[in-house]
Amino acid sequence: MKKMLYILAASLFLISMMLTAIFALSFQKSYYSKMYHKLNTAQTIRITEAELNEATDVLIDYIKDDRQTLDLSVSVDGRDVQMFNQKEKDHMVDVKALYLGAVHFRNIAMIFVAFMVLVSLGSGDYLNFVLSRDIWKASLLILGSVVGIVGLYALIDFQAFWISFHQLVFTNDLWLLNPNVDRLIMMVPEPFFMGLVYRIIVAVGAIVAGAIAVLFGLERTVKRL
Repeated sequence: MKKMLYILAASLFLISMMLTAIFALSFQKSYYSKMYHKLNTAQTIRITEAELNEATDVLIDYIKDDRQTLDLSVSVDGRDVQMFNQKEKDHMVDVKALYLGAVHFRNIAMIFVAFMVLVSLGSGDYLNFVLSRDIWKASLLILGSVVGIVGLYALIDFQAFWISFHQLVFTNDLWLLNPNVDRLIMMVPEPFFMGLVYRIIVAVGAIVAGAIAVLFGLERTVKRL
């Protein structure tokens, strides 16, 4: 039973590291600026770059729950309009809930990981390198398989992956935005998310590679015993 809890803790630790990487990359404003320039986003929406940057700040602050509304007035063709329409705002309610849920999951997971570390220190299990190797190997086998399949799916057919992702995490069709009307999808179209997902795959791959390196280190230690 204790071994299974250790495996769960190791898996949750790796998942927490992956989520932290996803959060960091998803809110990296330098990436937003790079893609806005590449995709001519301000020109597409017909707003100034200053307004686009302000809209980005509003969007990110809202998702992080640092702001309560998405209300923002911009000038389009000489008319003052709301940057985001009601459908976009309703969809972002779901996005915020998803993000905050993931943050809470990560935080609770890390509390459990910390508890299991204390159990290991108190029982002396941390000195059992065979146990540590078996725990790490089981965690990597489970997570490595899932991450590998998901990552390969995204690389082979990003559009199908992106649709499947939305169908999995959302219970409505508010995410189906019109790129000719909805400024939210004009801000962050499919190429934006494709680049972001590929960056996430690299980051998650680096975390998995680091975990494999730890496993190899444990394997060598066990062989020397």
